[in-house]
Amino acid sequence: MTFLDNIKQGCLDGWVRYKILPSLTAAQAILESGWGKYAPHNALFGIKADSSWTGKSFDSKTQEEYQPGVVTDIVDRFRAYDSWDESILDHGKFLNDNPRYKAVIGETNYKKACHAIKDAGYATASDYAELLIQLIEENDLQEWDREALKNNKEETMTTANEIVQYCVNLANSGMGVDKDGAYGMQCCDLPCFIVKNWFGIDLWGNAIDLLNSASAQGLEVIYNAPGVNPKASDLFVMEVVGSPYGHTGAVIEDSDGHTIKTVEQNIDGNWDSLQVGGPARFNTRDFTGVVGWIRLPVDHTNQTVDTAPQTSDTIVETPKSGTFTLDVVEINIRRWPSLAGEVVGSYKQGDTVTFDSEGYANGYYWISYVGGSGMRNYMAIGITDKDGNIISLWGKLN
Repeated sequence: MTFLDNIKQGCLDGWVRYKILPSLTAAQAILESGWGKYAPHNALFGIKADSSWTGKSFDSKTQEEYQPGVVTDIVDRFRAYDSWDESILDHGKFLNDNPRYKAVIGETNYKKACHAIKDAGYATASDYAELLIQLIEENDLQEWDREALKNNKEETMTTANEIVQYCVNLANSGMGVDKDGAYGMQCCDLPCFIVKNWFGIDLWGNAIDLLNSASAQGLEVIYNAPGVNPKASDLFVMEVVGSPYGHTGAVIEDSDGHTIKTVEQNIDGNWDSLQVGGPARFNTRDFTGVVGWIRLPVDHTNQTVDTAPQTSDTIVETPKSGTFTLDVVEINIRRWPSLAGEVVGSYKQGDTVTFDSEGYANGYYWISYVGGSGMRNYMAIGITDKDGNIISLWGKLN
């Protein structure tokens, strides 16, 4: 078998589990390991072993281009693996665990993915993105992407429940999502994040522009009219008197034709909302001002989602050392991993927390550590799917 034959399935699995394009994974493996010839300890990607890495590692000489055209020889420590498959799996997890790579995750255009991973600082070589693109095109690796995306549509169709549960968990946590990093948590950020995370599509414009943007990207758009009602996971768009921007949010329950139950951002009414936005909140509204909604390509089977916070005290937890720096205003410290857990303190925006364990429970990603009292403290720092895969984080995880 050739090198590409040996790594293909792992690259395809990486898309299913971590939403990293197979062509990008393969091209990086080729470039970083010289077609597998220079992969000591099965390290295909040259991922450095920083202080948070608890697995095997080794020291090796490498070159860095800190200044364009100036190559420096250094010795650094790298992650080691028992197999190539393990290396490929960790590559996807590494990108998902580091928020700076968020533009790579879910990207379906290989050229954009290559530039995104370079821009995020994966490698210092000035022509890194171009080299990856060249390898993809020379070896027709974009065919792997087509195969993965086709399989994804056929076998893993997103459900309305997945999207609604994410919105419910976001609102229950008192947090929000800031997709573009501009003006805080604006109303547009939630629908735009949903469309990007689950379908790999970037929408443009303000809230009032989203219907045209979605239609141009091939998504179904339904305009408000008698007898048609939004369903759970639809993304509504409405006009707002006195504002040219409009408003938008996510529908969390099939409408009865009179009211729409939603999760929306930036509805707190704060005077500086355009600058700082507002976190996700539950809302019930009528159809006043509603122009229409985006109908996402999801399975609407079993749509009922309980809006109350989940309260299980069971967590799927593994030892892992690292740090987390808050991007949000505040996160509570709890006695057990549930929003119903006793609050024993909090950390503020900009604070860095050192932890020794991570896990998922009740729809959230948790870190934990032993506090000064000798008892274990838990912090929810993001939202996961039912399998524990991180959907969004509220800070920087290292």
